[in-house]
Amino acid sequence: MANFLELQTLIEDAILRTDVNTQVKEAINKAIARYSKARLWFIETRQDFNTTQGDWFYTTPTIPDDIRQIDYLRITVNNVYYDLLQRDIQFIISANVNNNQGQPIDWAWWDRSIYFYPIPQDTYPISIFYQKSYAPLVDPTDSNDWTEILEAQDVIIAESLRRLYRYTILDAGKAAEYEMEARQALRVLNEISESITGINGAIKATTW
Repeated sequence: MANFLELQTLIEDAILRTDVNTQVKEAINKAIARYSKARLWFIETRQDFNTTQGDWFYTTPTIPDDIRQIDYLRITVNNVYYDLLQRDIQFIISANVNNNQGQPIDWAWWDRSIYFYPIPQDTYPISIFYQKSYAPLVDPTDSNDWTEILEAQDVIIAESLRRLYRYTILDAGKAAEYEMEARQALRVLNEISESITGINGAIKATTW
């Protein structure tokens, strides 16, 4: 487990330089942004919220602000779960032209907001199953899954070193070495994901 500053120190120790701190910070955040597109167990999460009668769309803070991609929505009615069908925003807007209210059956994701059809006529619990995004690390004590999970940290360190050798130090040989190391570290993460989710899990191995 490490925070932003500790990760920077590990990387600077590896390259034996302390005069490239700005580039190290940038490399860490770009590495996290790159590998956050992978399908890994810690990127998947769930949050719940309640609809409000008459409100057809929901944004933060009602829904999470770290949604990268929604996989699945379900609604609870009288303690029974029902799937919600994903549509495009044009369908939802057209369907709601008469402002019909009822139990939502369709939804769309647009402009960081969730839209429903029909417009909720009551308070309904909604569960969002989604993949997280990660805000850039800024302060020395900042941390996230990529810094706190040891195997994920290995990916970020290797990818950060690849970027530094490729774009700052200009050592193509070392860059290639750390690219291979990052790939191997990612394979370890994929193997852990597969062991957690099993063959029928949502997570799929990612290649780069």
